Amino acid sequence: MSEENNKFKDIDDILNRISINDNSVSNKLSLRERFDNRVTELGITPTYVLGILKINYRALEGILDGTQKRIDFVTLTKLAQFLGVTNNEIVELYVECLESNNNDDIDTTNKRTFITNNFDLPVLKSMGVINSITDFQHIEDRLKAMFEINSITDYNIEKVEAAFSSGAIKPKNVSTRNYFINKSKLIFNKINNPFNYDKQALIEYFPKIRWHSTDIENGLINVFKSLYKLGVTVIFQPFTPSIHLRGATFSVSEKPCIVLTNYRGFYPTLWFALIHELFHVLFDWDEILNNEYHLSDEENDLFVLKQKEDEANDFAREFLFPKSKMDLLVDKIDSKLFVKEFALDNHVHPSIVYAKYVYDNSTATNNLWGKFQKQMVLPDSLLNSLGNGLGHKAKSSDFSNYFKNKIFNSN
Repeated sequence: MSEENNKFKDIDDILNRISINDNSVSNKLSLRERFDNRVTELGITPTYVLGILKINYRALEGILDGTQKRIDFVTLTKLAQFLGVTNNEIVELYVECLESNNNDDIDTTNKRTFITNNFDLPVLKSMGVINSITDFQHIEDRLKAMFEINSITDYNIEKVEAAFSSGAIKPKNVSTRNYFINKSKLIFNKINNPFNYDKQALIEYFPKIRWHSTDIENGLINVFKSLYKLGVTVIFQPFTPSIHLRGATFSVSEKPCIVLTNYRGFYPTLWFALIHELFHVLFDWDEILNNEYHLSDEENDLFVLKQKEDEANDFAREFLFPKSKMDLLVDKIDSKLFVKEFALDNHVHPSIVYAKYVYDNSTATNNLWGKFQKQMVLPDSLLNSLGNGLGHKAKSSDFSNYFKNKIFNSN
């Protein structure tokens, strides 16, 4: 390339850079600045422009300052022509003015929209978490306190795809599930179990679990304490409406963390849920590690591979009270004394026997759940020990402090 051609190329590069820089500066100008520059360029006064655009002074000032919330788009089109920009550009400039002058209103709307999109407010009200579904300042304050966050938009929006999920069908009540998941994970993070998970130690401890069911007041809590030292953290939470959840397993710091709830209000259900979740810990831990959690509820056939759940259910039922044992007392199930003695001889609480019998023999007409309900009810004394009366209004730190200090004695 000749020296002359090189010179022209350099000139073109310089001019192109100037053009790019001019466009960059121009793009940063506000609507007001563009208007003032155009008036100066034409050598006219702003008052003169009013006649050109056929607009009054207050309306023009409102547009240029972004304070005019209602506007005629014909006026915007005329202003675009005057400034030499496209209709799309004038709309963008005007919206930028609106946003800069109405930050508080827009921020409030964004927060309310975020809350509406990510929380089932009627469910939260039914749980007692909030007192109103229309007082958004109250709702925001309660939720920020609950999750100990500075802004409601810091709330973690989970991708609801539990372990073993097929991904084809999404579960119902996504926002309530997210609420439960986020609160549970926060509690476990605050507890911060210092022990490493020991799978082999859990396998060796497993046969000792069942007989603890015979001690209603202390058995379950003693199992919680033993599991904690094996790196498995188990806590209890009040039942969450609308998601029919009896238990869940989380991976927190790559350690198993289990939540039990008082779903159905039956004592044997707690033990069944615990064994069910421990089965997943032992045999499905890799999947839970990858997905970070697994929920066990009555909708599992919609989004969890049913085979996995059936395996865990079958294992829990057989572990707690084998079918071979059940066959020996089916004919005497109405004898409370016989059932009690037989159960205790086999190192299990009688309520677990009744639950097994009812599950195996229930029909649409015999109402066995109602018949044996009193034999399976969850005692209030145990509920108080498990949760210290903490309800849905309690913050995550209230739950973590109670379990850490009173149950696990880790401080």
